Amino acid sequence: QIRGTNNAAVSVTVAVGTKVLLTDLDLAASSGNGLDCSGGADLTLLTSRVHHSVNGIVVNGCVLTLDGVRVYKNDNNGIYLQTSTAYSLNNLMIWNNNASGIALQASGQGTLRFVTVYANGNPSLTQPPGIDCGAGSNAIDNAIVFNNISSLSGSLLDKQTQGCTLNNVVTNDSKSGTYKTQIDFVNALGGDPSMYDLRLKSDSAANADCCIDKVLGAAPIDHDIDNNRRPQGNGSDIGASEVR
Repeated sequence: QIRGTNNAAVSVTVAVGTKVLLTDLDLAASSGNGLDCSGGADLTLLTSRVHHSVNGIVVNGCVLTLDGVRVYKNDNNGIYLQTSTAYSLNNLMIWNNNASGIALQASGQGTLRFVTVYANGNPSLTQPPGIDCGAGSNAIDNAIVFNNISSLSGSLLDKQTQGCTLNNVVTNDSKSGTYKTQIDFVNALGGDPSMYDLRLKSDSAANADCCIDKVLGAAPIDHDIDNNRRPQGNGSDIGASEVR
């Protein structure tokens, strides 16, 4: 565990192109960001948690790779790519952040695949609460974007994505994606959000309808957030977890 107070829990400021690998961390900063990266590093964060900070992860010009990361309960954004940033964001669970779950600058380029973005946002805010691609058309593939709330549109659950190109995105946003009204997570109701488990229940008819075995053909990624093999069935599952 690494805890920050007035500063980020971890700040990466190294020369352009320097490769930095961080793994198995638990980051929180009461008055700073969980993880900052600036200066052009090639940063990879694996199998970690970033939570209870001002923003979870803030990147300014770095190359960013995230895999197997949980980002939750931050005061503003879960993940915020501020400037033109190359990124590979895979197998993420992003929940209960007060503004956007993921905010991408339009000039950034990369892949965002197999993520679960749940219950981010605030009904008093107009910021896109799920995934904000700004004025860009960043691709979002094989993702769950569900129950993210803001006052951006007439319905609190609409505009859960903004400006994104969606492919196999399951959502209860009636204006975009593959519209579904139910997804059964292992634990995502009441109590302490830090304890939420956004894996899919294996015995759920709703999950079989929306998400399980829906990505056919060769798996674009061969593992899930817990490093379980994809696929386990006839196809890979939408979202961060692969039902076993």
